Amino acid sequence: MQHLKVPLAVLLSLALSILLLLFPPLQSRTAVKPSIEGEPLGRGVDFVYEKIILEIEHRELTVTGLYRFRNRFPFEVTLPMLYPFTVDEYQDFPHQISAKSITADGKQPLEFAWRRNDNAIRLNVSAEGKSSAEMKVTYSQRLKGKQARYILTTTKAWGRPLKSADYQLILSENLKISSISFPFDRTETVSGKRFYFSHKENFMPDVDLIIRWE
Repeated sequence: MQHLKVPLAVLLSLALSILLLLFPPLQSRTAVKPSIEGEPLGRGVDFVYEKIILEIEHRELTVTGLYRFRNRFPFEVTLPMLYPFTVDEYQDFPHQISAKSITADGKQPLEFAWRRNDNAIRLNVSAEGKSSAEMKVTYSQRLKGKQARYILTTTKAWGRPLKSADYQLILSENLKISSISFPFDRTETVSGKRFYFSHKENFMPDVDLIIRWE
């Protein structure tokens, strides 16, 4: 019986096609901490933790967010992200934004593109195979009323809850809170500022974090 010889290039091309069917490229999706365009990334990349600090002072909201992702693939991936902001009658588009990738070597600036039509910025975060990646985003917005909102509900786009999350709210002691969209665990007052703390496990937000004051 004569054996059919298949060129190596054909075999490699066939193997690559099978891999692409099983694991579509992450670059074809738009992932983000808070917001994802397209299908969830739950197949191989998880959004596992966030720590959010919101400070309200002098009619300005400053947000510092730390986000951790876990890459379960054995190879490096790039996560294209759309990071949205609340822009409405209470909050302007941020006038200061910084984004950094956090690695063992320190913090490296992340380039981002403005997406004002989407009230967002677009950026990429890389994660080595079978490892975690962290991103830090800081921004400031002018407040036009007595309300501030931080977007939480887009976590649902990942298709699974956050393993854990920490939220901290800081505001002047003379500001009287009238409502917060979910309860905080404890409060402290230090040097004329009031601190609110909340820790969540297996957290799938069904409301955004909305703070109103008098």
